[in-house]
Amino acid sequence: MILVESKRDQRVLDWLVEQVGHEGVAEACSKLAGARRAYPSNIAKVLGLEPPQRLAVAARSDAAFHLAEIARILGVRLCN
Repeated sequence: MILVESKRDQRVLDWLVEQVGHEGVAEACSKLAGARRAYPSNIAKVLGLEPPQRLAVAARSDAAFHLAEIARILGVRLCN
């Protein structure tokens, strides 16, 4: 079971599947050393791959949602 805890994890997992296929990802999961958990970043390390930096950047809509949520919690109004 692969641990996907964020949208970034999902983007990295999708990218890994594009690179090596579902079977390659599953095989890498079985090769995780010791008590390493099956996060996409750990799977990438086993495969010797480094996900592109662009995968770390949140979509504009996701960022706007999180900023609005923070503003709501703080009781402030966002500038547009």
